[in-house]
Amino acid sequence: MNKNNRTGLYKLILGLTIVVSFGLTAFVCDKEVSVSPPPPPVETGFMLIRSNPEGATIFLNGRNTGRKTPDSLIYLDYGVYQVTLKKQYWRDTSIYVEVKEGVRVDTSIDYLGNPLMYGSLNITSSPDSTQILLNDSATGFVTPVIIPHLIPGEYNVRLKKTGFRDGMLNGAKVISNQTRSLYTVLVDTTVWVDFQVSNSSIPTNVLQCITADQQGIKWIGTYEYGVLRFDSRDFIEYDKNNSPLPGNQVNCIAVGPANNIWVGTDKGLAVFDHSAWTVYTTSNSGLPNNSIKALAFEGSNIVWIGTSVGLVKFDGNWQTFTYSSNYLNWVNTVTVDQSQTKWLGMADTSLGIVSFNGSNFTNYPVQTYGYPSKNVVCSALAPSGLIWFVCNPLNGVPGGITYFDGVNFYNVGLTSFQIVNNLFISSSDVKWVSTNDGLYEIVGSSLIKHYTNLNSPIPSNDIKGSVTDTEGYLWIATGTAGLVKYKGAANNFTP
Repeated sequence: MNKNNRTGLYKLILGLTIVVSFGLTAFVCDKEVSVSPPPPPVETGFMLIRSNPEGATIFLNGRNTGRKTPDSLIYLDYGVYQVTLKKQYWRDTSIYVEVKEGVRVDTSIDYLGNPLMYGSLNITSSPDSTQILLNDSATGFVTPVIIPHLIPGEYNVRLKKTGFRDGMLNGAKVISNQTRSLYTVLVDTTVWVDFQVSNSSIPTNVLQCITADQQGIKWIGTYEYGVLRFDSRDFIEYDKNNSPLPGNQVNCIAVGPANNIWVGTDKGLAVFDHSAWTVYTTSNSGLPNNSIKALAFEGSNIVWIGTSVGLVKFDGNWQTFTYSSNYLNWVNTVTVDQSQTKWLGMADTSLGIVSFNGSNFTNYPVQTYGYPSKNVVCSALAPSGLIWFVCNPLNGVPGGITYFDGVNFYNVGLTSFQIVNNLFISSSDVKWVSTNDGLYEIVGSSLIKHYTNLNSPIPSNDIKGSVTDTEGYLWIATGTAGLVKYKGAANNFTP
């Protein structure tokens, strides 16, 4: 067989082999092909969990599901589950729930139906017999008492008693099956009442000075909040943002003969007639300086103004008086006596007390007259006609209080190195001396009492000023603790 014949035979045999193999393969595959039966459905259940009250966190077999009631759990395997509900202040509650095929489980837990879920408050106070309000609702209970069957949660507790400031216990926690004890001491307001940022609508505790008008309304100068008007109920604030007041730092405040309110600031002078403001500064008046230190009135139409550059008279016209060009003419205080003489306390250490009769100045040297020091910071006219002065320490010399009878100065037994801020003399001739170490009461020329935060309810020893109102009550401005009312200053006071 030649070569070509052999090649053709090989090709024939190969082709037959492929055909037979394909047929056998097709036959075998046709016999082995089959369709698998569908898998059985996955067993899943559904559980709806509710509670009264709502908002409880749902735990399933001890695992936090991240859900809160009311909510549902789905795709659960069939079986028995431990469902635990957790809610702040309430006892944990667990139940067992079975999930079955074709059953939608609806589970509800009523906290309020379980007496063990409630809590109690044991409330006591000093004094006893104070009325109790929970979340501003009357309870009908008075202290001491255990109030039972309270729904767990946080309560605002208010205690009320006549003659005392309300006691507040905010956020008192009531917990299931527990009795929580609360105790508070109510502040007695039968004699002393304080008005601070924490307990009233006063906008600041940092006060500078105070006066009262003819209707008994208090006018208070502050360090950075301007002027406050207080009618014993509400505070009204006047500052640069809501009024023409030239500056928010008030140095002095006084009531004029027409019941206008005169305000001396570090930026000028302002007058309020209870409806409108008039402002005087160096740019629109004859004021020589905008730093106003003192105010006093003569007759019905003259105001005397102490400034850092001299004494100013304003009667519709402006006139400035200086003691001498050789001295610092800083006037700390001005008082007009019954003969219309103006008495000045000068800041210059070589002058001390100076009088001015409208034309001439007279100096009363400390070396000659023997009053406590040349650093005279405030003065006042007593009903008796005597002029009283307060001197602060200077160069190692203690300050003190003195009065002038027209001939001599008489020092009162109150000599110390403390700083005096103000002297107020009431219509009953009681002297109230405001210092950085409390408040002094002087009757006649005798020291009656020294009030501090150690022996009285005054909340601060930094006293800036005081004034009596139409009822005879004393109002005290402090430098760090707001306003204080002292009812014991009234002659007809009966606690």
